[in-house]
Amino acid sequence: MISAIFRHTVLISFLIFAVMGMLTNNPPAMRKLVRSLHRLKGRIPDDAAWESIEMVILTIREEIGLGKSRTAGTDSALTSVRPCLALQTIHCRVYRPFHPRLRSSGLKTGRSFNEIIFGIRSKMKEIIFVVVMASVCRLFAQYDGTISADSAQAVFLGEHPGDLAGHHVAMAPDLNNDGYDELLVTAPLWDLNSQSTSHGRVYLYYGKSQGWNGAISLADADALFHGAYALNEASHDAFGVGDINHDGYHDLAIAIKKTQAPQGGNRLGKVYLYFGKSARLSGEMSLEDADASLVGNAIGAEAAHVKGVGDLDKDGYDDFVIGAGFHPQVGAEAGKIYVFFGKDRSLWTKNADMEAACDASYLAESAGDWAGHRVSGLGDVNGDGYADLLIGANHRPIGDNSYAGTVYLILGRARHLWGKDVSLSQADASWIGETNRQNLGWNVAHVGDVDGDALDDLFFSNGSSTYYLIPAKKLRLDRDMPISSVGATVFTHASKVEDGIGHDITGIGDINLDGFDDFLIGNSLVSDPVMGTAVGKSYLFMGRAEWPASVAMASAKAVFTGEAANDEFG
Repeated sequence: MISAIFRHTVLISFLIFAVMGMLTNNPPAMRKLVRSLHRLKGRIPDDAAWESIEMVILTIREEIGLGKSRTAGTDSALTSVRPCLALQTIHCRVYRPFHPRLRSSGLKTGRSFNEIIFGIRSKMKEIIFVVVMASVCRLFAQYDGTISADSAQAVFLGEHPGDLAGHHVAMAPDLNNDGYDELLVTAPLWDLNSQSTSHGRVYLYYGKSQGWNGAISLADADALFHGAYALNEASHDAFGVGDINHDGYHDLAIAIKKTQAPQGGNRLGKVYLYFGKSARLSGEMSLEDADASLVGNAIGAEAAHVKGVGDLDKDGYDDFVIGAGFHPQVGAEAGKIYVFFGKDRSLWTKNADMEAACDASYLAESAGDWAGHRVSGLGDVNGDGYADLLIGANHRPIGDNSYAGTVYLILGRARHLWGKDVSLSQADASWIGETNRQNLGWNVAHVGDVDGDALDDLFFSNGSSTYYLIPAKKLRLDRDMPISSVGATVFTHASKVEDGIGHDITGIGDINLDGFDDFLIGNSLVSDPVMGTAVGKSYLFMGRAEWPASVAMASAKAVFTGEAANDEFG
């Protein structure tokens, strides 16, 4: 029915101008599109080629006068037009006509969607594209209520019992510039040659137009990376880190906590870098064959919490951080955070010492803080064009409260203003837990702009399944602020049976195209009164203009659940 309506040119034209009119009267939404789409602009060539981009896209020049665009990469891997791969990635085609003629391609039919592509002449000397997918309304209508994992479109199966496949799952930005994002799955206890060696393995699937269906063995991944040495337990973290060498391709980082020979020490931590390129990675490969790598220098530090954070110093290169949550420089299990600015490919080397190679670093305030056990990029929370950084220190004591925890905000700035071994007591802002074992900073996350004001918002959790949203418009730059005093929106479970460790928070972009970014909260240890303990659940929340003081987890638009006790889904 929807497709039939869209075939009528008159109604299509009406829709174009209705959408444009709506956005013109909504400057925050317009700014949001400008900000996100400048990231994609370089991927749309000038020669009428096709590029794959998710969802409905409007390309708008920054000369529209609604604020400067960001440098590519400052949204980390999460742009507001990119939906969550875990829900369902629907790809559509965006056609760029020869400038400045009007083109209309009519109706295109793909395997899983119908699309209509049309362009209109713009006074900004640019074609504005609007892509409408007939299936988009049906897509989002299905994510409502309680949804069991057994209804998933595709299931990826570990190779052997005990591999711990699915320990970490991530969507990596497009590594080969074919317009599709990639999928990463880890199995830290995978054994090389079935000898109980726990080398660990990471599986890479390149995105494709038809997606995935049914039961899929991880052994059939496009590329497979394994730890080079026994007990590496490769794949502690695996993420896209943006374009760190500024060659136009997104890059990949894979981290391990446990290092063996040739570094000669356990739990140093090591991060392997793979630079994106047009040719696909394929087959089995050792992580030691990576393009570059960084090695921790302190036994037990576990320098392996790696995250792409966007452009912290606004030099045009994407940057990344590595958290070493147990680094002993300040004291036992105090923690340290390394900052690495992007640079030319020729300057990245193998087995570089993190201490010497980092461009900036931060130290915990005291022993036992676990500073850097969680780190995350934020996007831009204060609108100055620099990407910003969140750091969790979930074991930091506050007064008589052991493990109260702290979250630190580091604002981006020009490169000469960064330093090494800076105490986190000098952070631009920090929030503290107020009770014993609150563990504030158990997780910190980039969720994007969840209230539509064109500023990225702050989101973090404690260790007892309580989550805190601080909209950027409420941000105060002060230190050691009690979390209850800052006007945060608090997400809580209604009863203890629903509790579990505050495990994961994931920004998923604006999946329902309403101008607000959306997010998932995953609790892998959440119990169910019927199925039993550790079933695991993920809660889908949609962005909105205003957030109340408290939000019940049960009010999520959709709740995705495991199938049985001990699934640890989410």
